[in-house]
Amino acid sequence: MSELSSQTLKDNGLEGDRSGLYLYEASENPGSVGIRVLASVPNSDAAYRILDMLSVK
Repeated sequence: MSELSSQTLKDNGLEGDRSGLYLYEASENPGSVGIRVLASVPNSDAAYRILDMLSVK
């Protein structure tokens, strides 16, 4: 979970005003940019709640 640069977001097909935090995972798929964005969240409390719901520690 972190902020991502506008270029990284663009590389992941996300354009426009994209402020906030992002949940993402590493991706080694051919043609990928190294990560795959899973979700955009408005704040860290929401991000940690999602992680709790998914049982990610």
